[in-house]
Amino acid sequence: MSSGTHAARGAIAWAERERLRWAAILRSPAAPWIALAVMVVGTGGVLMYETRGTTLWLDEWTWLLHRRGDTLSTFLASHDGHLSVIPIAIYKLLFATAGLRHSWPYRAVMIAEHLATCALLFVYARRRLSALLALVATGLMLLFGAGWEDLLWSFQITWNTSLLAGVAALLALDRRDRSGDIAASVLLIVSVASSAIGVPILVGATLETVLVRRRAPREWWVVCLPIVLYALWALAYQHTIITRSAFIAAPSFVATGLASTFAGLAGLAGPTGIDGPGTLMSWGPFLLLVAIALAGWRTARLRAVTPRQLSLAAILLVFWAITGVTRYVFADPYSSRYLYVSALFVVLLAVDLMRGAALSRWSEGAIAVLAALAVLSGFGTLQGAAGQMRQIGATTRADLGAAEIGRPVMPQGYILHDIPAWPLVIVPARAYFTAARQVGTPAAGPAQLLTLPEAAREAADRELIAIHQLRLAPGGAGPGSGLAPTIDRVFAGTLQRKGACIEFTPNRFTQSGTSAPYISLTVPAAGLVLDASHGPERIGIRRFGDAFQLLGTLAPQGPAKLVIAPDASSQPWHVQLTPTGGTSACGL
Repeated sequence: MSSGTHAARGAIAWAERERLRWAAILRSPAAPWIALAVMVVGTGGVLMYETRGTTLWLDEWTWLLHRRGDTLSTFLASHDGHLSVIPIAIYKLLFATAGLRHSWPYRAVMIAEHLATCALLFVYARRRLSALLALVATGLMLLFGAGWEDLLWSFQITWNTSLLAGVAALLALDRRDRSGDIAASVLLIVSVASSAIGVPILVGATLETVLVRRRAPREWWVVCLPIVLYALWALAYQHTIITRSAFIAAPSFVATGLASTFAGLAGLAGPTGIDGPGTLMSWGPFLLLVAIALAGWRTARLRAVTPRQLSLAAILLVFWAITGVTRYVFADPYSSRYLYVSALFVVLLAVDLMRGAALSRWSEGAIAVLAALAVLSGFGTLQGAAGQMRQIGATTRADLGAAEIGRPVMPQGYILHDIPAWPLVIVPARAYFTAARQVGTPAAGPAQLLTLPEAAREAADRELIAIHQLRLAPGGAGPGSGLAPTIDRVFAGTLQRKGACIEFTPNRFTQSGTSAPYISLTVPAAGLVLDASHGPERIGIRRFGDAFQLLGTLAPQGPAKLVIAPDASSQPWHVQLTPTGGTSACGL
């Protein structure tokens, strides 16, 4: 027998051994847990990477500026209708330890809570379904693109904490023993003490407790304690006003929200933008009807609806009902933070409804493939939202950098105008500087500003223009006596130097469709005298950005001065003159 035949047989034997070894690994009880660990760690790495460069946004400013005290109201005062004791405590701890120069500690907490919730979802599903379907349910939530806010925005530790504690409470209630009851009660308190998302969870847990323990009311303390504590807080601090219009608009809000949830789970969200509908409503209503039909068919096949299924259905509907009556005015039932909550409880309810269902391996494989396609489709939505969040982060760092640069010349009582989401976010400069002194700042320095995206640099320029209160002041007649301005660029015109002055004459004729004649100059430290005696001219100005911001129009009634006080950066200013006739620029 030839050596080649021996080698071929050896290769076949090795391949067979490897096949048997991998088959044994895949059949081992540890295999699903290894797969879960890979999914969780991989998702954590992806989310940490996608959230790079993000920083303070929206509600986080409120906590930075107004929740750093130590009074009782610091922790208990309602935040937009939410009790947020535990998230506020987490943020205060991070303020004191990590500061604000780096955002990764805040992102790590938010992402860790999301991953922990998904891990508990796997535990919940594994007790009811096969390992493959449990991994499918978990995978749908791990990279749920339509729910991007809860995966990318650090402030969502508010809702994530409520959800993590809520899912853990459901698992604790499964134990039906003293230790489980104590754990469930504590976890429900944590859930309602983190955000109002805990309220529907508490309602569902109460319904289940009453149904399961209707003959043992003394055991209702499991939910009575969190109910009493939350009610006491609501009486003292809750001031939400609900109008008749809210109840009228709520059904449509709820239906749209549920439809958007199923479209999101199917990976059909599309580019949602910041709280935008994307393509959620293209397929959402149809998918909602299909889901209701499947749920009804499955319920009819079950011998009885369990208390847990009723509990999860109640949580889902109460969540949307509360959201509808309190947020209907914003008309945003497709907001990603709502869809994340809704999707989690839809998946939990689906898991419970499928409990005991006999599915073939081929059926489970088909479900896994469809779920993988949905996750891949939704990942594009997640990446798009992450890009917008990074742009918001860059603009925030640029604007704060502008505030630091302009601080020596900043007017009293100044409010930062180019913080993203202004005027929803009001950041008084004095309050920001106080906070920055205590916990640090993510502000970009002058050198770092130049490396940021153009949109962020333009925001810094707008803020600096407002801080300096730049304007053209009348006066400055006579020849300039300072340094002549440096010429940056000239288009469609001729130049003539006269001492400290530069005269620019635009070409009489320019090609149709081209830009108007202009000249760009670097502003001398002492300032400029501008004279548009031969016709009006537009004046643009920039510093860190490439685009010129319109400063005003200079009429041919006489010269005007542009004087810019020195601040904390040596980066020069530049002007662009776009005259209709001849113009001159002289150094002061």
